[in-house]
Amino acid sequence: MPRARHQIVVIVIAATALAALAACGSTITTSDGTVAPSDPPTTTVAATDAPSTTVAPSTTLAPTTTVAVTTGWNAIVPADAALPLAVPCCASNWYDLATSPALPAPGAPLADGVYRVDWEWPVAPATAVTATVRRFVPCSDLPENACEQPPEGMSFDPTDVGVDPTAEYTLTLSLGDSLQVVLGGFEGWDSDGNYATGNGADLLDLVTAVDADFDVAIMQPHLAGSTDDEIVAALTGTPANGFGPAPDDVLVLGYTHDDAPTLLFQTLLYNWEQPDLSRGSDVLGPIALRVEDGTYTVSVYAGYSS
Repeated sequence: MPRARHQIVVIVIAATALAALAACGSTITTSDGTVAPSDPPTTTVAATDAPSTTVAPSTTLAPTTTVAVTTGWNAIVPADAALPLAVPCCASNWYDLATSPALPAPGAPLADGVYRVDWEWPVAPATAVTATVRRFVPCSDLPENACEQPPEGMSFDPTDVGVDPTAEYTLTLSLGDSLQVVLGGFEGWDSDGNYATGNGADLLDLVTAVDADFDVAIMQPHLAGSTDDEIVAALTGTPANGFGPAPDDVLVLGYTHDDAPTLLFQTLLYNWEQPDLSRGSDVLGPIALRVEDGTYTVSVYAGYSS
């Protein structure tokens, strides 16, 4: 089912208003607690000199470590993270990120490091995602247009980092209790509780819930002919199915489920090409993957965008 790629960016706000929010292009870090996938990851690799990519047949790898993760979302301070929690905005690049290790050959595991990651959310009852992994590389070492270009006559700052478009690695991530997740949401300008850690099972539960609630609270009225303004007014006045006013009355709606951070909906229908196929999980954007001692941590963001 086709789905438009929604871009998640973090606008530049005055420092006094955004002390706890991810800045444009910033690298915010979290604690080192990471966990291995509960199932052996299936990986494929392609590396070429051109942006077009061919992915090799999948190869099953055995995880090197299995570590239990506490169930439930636990708030963290964003400054304690160890991987990017939001994508850059405002014609800026990623920055101050270590270069990702080279992508491995088929049959070999990912080396320890931090990578860019992306995937499409599965429809329940699927319990895994097929992720595309790419490298963070200094902009000066990437092909033209892989990064936001500096002003004419100037060169990249040494800290400017981009995503290598010439190679990718396909990784099946099991959404179980052995995958570490850092989730970003929006709980108001003055809150440090925008981020929480959980596991893959918590994330799958959230995806399943927001898809089901979105279908009832937003998609059904939309398909019946209600306008976006009418839907927003109804849910703002009478919250239902997890949807209600956004924190600090920012833009459109907020969505809450159990103790997960509030997901911020700045528009109702994120599938811009086929709005009638929009899903609640469209608001959740994968950001980065950290590999450490054979274990995985992913960051996902559904907070303030430009």
